[in-house]
Amino acid sequence: MEKKLNAVEVEVARVVRTRHAFVLPLRNAGERAFRWKQRIAGYLRQRPQ
Repeated sequence: MEKKLNAVEVEVARVVRTRHAFVLPLRNAGERAFRWKQRIAGYLRQRPQ
């Protein structure tokens, strides 16, 4: 049981590391896309329909 728990911990640590490697650029890209969406929404709001 102890050995299995260690294997699970190693697996979780590996997944978390790879997820961090993916999530940080994704979060930056998400914030950039969110800013672009806000900018486009503001531009569309300013334009007379």
